[in-house]
Amino acid sequence: MLIRTLPKVNPNNTLERIADDYYQGEIYIKQGELKAVPETVETSRFIKDNTKLTAEETFLSNKSKYTRTGKKYSGAEIFKNAEGEYFYIDRGHKGLAGEVEYFNKHGEHIGALTPEGKFKPNSLEKGRTIKNLIK
Repeated sequence: MLIRTLPKVNPNNTLERIADDYYQGEIYIKQGELKAVPETVETSRFIKDNTKLTAEETFLSNKSKYTRTGKKYSGAEIFKNAEGEYFYIDRGHKGLAGEVEYFNKHGEHIGALTPEGKFKPNSLEKGRTIKNLIK
């Protein structure tokens, strides 16, 4: 992992999280514009190289909480937690846009999560389902 030092954020500037904003750890971005960052940010390989996420780079790497189902959605492996919820890495995003799709125990889409597992507001895609894959 690469550690890079960034300029200090002006403490007088408040940052509102708007639905369109993307939150990645402590990096806030709106339409490609860097809004605020801490002094030091740890940068993952997928961000540094602008590549697709792997399970090992996400919260799904915690094998005591998430298991592989052996099923795939568009080439992405589907994971399941103890509560019966499902997850897969969205292969259509690279770098900072990398995300994990989140489904309830019935296979209905709930929304998208950051690689750290934080919910991305307004990320629900109505009609998206994996019901046919989890039977």
